[in-house]
Amino acid sequence: MRSDVNKINAEQANNIPTLADLAVKYGTISQDQHGYLIQLFTFKNGQAGYEDLLRDEGMATPYQLGLLKLIQEYLIVRKSGEEFGKIAIEKGLATTEDINQALELQRKVFKKSRHKKLIGDILVETRILTIKQKDLILKEQNLFNRYGDDCVPRRQTLLQ
Repeated sequence: MRSDVNKINAEQANNIPTLADLAVKYGTISQDQHGYLIQLFTFKNGQAGYEDLLRDEGMATPYQLGLLKLIQEYLIVRKSGEEFGKIAIEKGLATTEDINQALELQRKVFKKSRHKKLIGDILVETRILTIKQKDLILKEQNLFNRYGDDCVPRRQTLLQ
């Protein structure tokens, strides 16, 4: 349960919609039900995650919850891909057009097969990046996500 609360806080910090937000967006619940869930979540001091609340309140079936979680995971992968793309552009390893095309391919693959393909893998497959460049960008991205702006000087030298 506690990890659900941490996940919800992380989602909000990264502008990733909560399961409750996605349930409204995709018509699983109404705005009134969403408001009720927010109140219930607050009342329970975050001891139950939105997935539990949606299920326990009978607002979503297991199938619907699975789809909402899949969409949420895709949005997380997408956001990470956008961050990856920014670093690749900043380092001169890819163009904005390369990144936009890779993100569009990522969206199409997800829509067609529900597979969450990573942008770095797409850029390697399309020969925009080498595996070594992808790995270096991932290393930098992980440092930046872990330490924030404190690692900026190191970010500039990582790919050289």
